[in-house]
Amino acid sequence: MKTALGEAQDAPDIDEDVTSAGPAHEQYATDPIVGELVVQRSRAYVKASQQTEAKGAAIFPTREAPKVANYSLSPLQAELLEEVVRSFDSTRALFKLAIYNPDEDFRRHPLAELDQFEAGRRGQVVALIKVGFLKRLESSTAAFDHSCQNLFLKLYAFVEHHVSAEHLGVWERWKAQQAPVIEHVRAAQAAWTGEEAEEGEDLIPPELLGDVRTLSNEEYFVDRIVEETRADLDQLSRLLLILRDFTPDQDGKVAALLEMIRSDPVLATQKVLIFSEFMTTARYVRDQLRKAGFENVEEVDSATKLDRGEVIKRFAPYYNGSSSAQLKKRATPRPAYSYRQTFCRKASTFRTRHD
Repeated sequence: MKTALGEAQDAPDIDEDVTSAGPAHEQYATDPIVGELVVQRSRAYVKASQQTEAKGAAIFPTREAPKVANYSLSPLQAELLEEVVRSFDSTRALFKLAIYNPDEDFRRHPLAELDQFEAGRRGQVVALIKVGFLKRLESSTAAFDHSCQNLFLKLYAFVEHHVSAEHLGVWERWKAQQAPVIEHVRAAQAAWTGEEAEEGEDLIPPELLGDVRTLSNEEYFVDRIVEETRADLDQLSRLLLILRDFTPDQDGKVAALLEMIRSDPVLATQKVLIFSEFMTTARYVRDQLRKAGFENVEEVDSATKLDRGEVIKRFAPYYNGSSSAQLKKRATPRPAYSYRQTFCRKASTFRTRHD
């Protein structure tokens, strides 16, 4: 008991860095229990393991510089890009997004000093939303379309909730004019959730309208915010009208990816791990790979209901306590191509060629 207590007192402080050289690292690095419990996957550990097991030089690929794959924009993607560029180059920003920052330009009375920090934070949120849109456009047309739809729904719900009786007729007329866009959003959202869109169904369910934050007319010029939001909806409608006609056959980036996988001597014969920053892109590419004939494809993201450990084990059985033979005995198909949504750096870079 005294011995155990003495060891506990001599143990490194819990806040010490055990990865750097020092007393903590030395104690934990030589502890056999820690060695059994900690699973190491570092490059250095794998090379050392191979040298030990093979009793020779480690078989490990030499790091190569990222390869850039050129791809061409389809006419629809080029039109979409021109619309986005035109929006950013105009005197009016792409989106005002007044509902996310109503304290700027729309307050009836100046903000108190204590509220300045919150106002600055909201302004940064608007900037991040705009940057996020451009990143999604770079990621895939499908991701950009999905983001446009989600923002359209939020802005639409705000106007539906705040429009005054005086301007209700104008709002109803606007909805009739934008019926093609509204139907596109309704159908796409239903497809994303695996449901069927019902004609004539409200775009925003009544229960969701109740979640909209109500702005007081005593504090804000609500009619002006509604007007700005409708202008944002007009801009989104122009983008969504273009996106409505998009099909995967018009996606030069996916075509370039498929060509790489089929023609590259390494990719054509080995398992492939693809990284994407956005879930929508990950699922979209997974679907396109399957349609192209790649049956053994898995996709993992933050909302995946699959057993992540099982997917990883099938992709890399050796380093996950299994083997190809064991997987075959369990009759579990081993994926030839695995698609994983993550925030890691992409292994390959695509460069746009605008013909």
